[in-house]
Amino acid sequence: MPKIECVYGLHFSEIAQKLRETFEFKGKSLGELINFLDQKYRGFKQELIDPVTNGLVTWNQILVVRGDESTRPLFSLDAEIMEGDFLTFY
Repeated sequence: MPKIECVYGLHFSEIAQKLRETFEFKGKSLGELINFLDQKYRGFKQELIDPVTNGLVTWNQILVVRGDESTRPLFSLDAEIMEGDFLTFY
């Protein structure tokens, strides 16, 4: 299973009760990751998903660092999550 690392800023660290963690994730998309994190930390999803549009909210951000690529934001729930991704939620 792919390992990813997540850093939780702002209120996400309060929800998760930690600043960062590394774990194995068997999903493939950002939407699956958000559902996974919401199962671990209730309330995580409601901070990221607009209940009306079912898309990402605009007032929180998710950044990904992948390999040698520059840091970039994720805008879609279909965005691919890969082995070694470093994600920041804020």
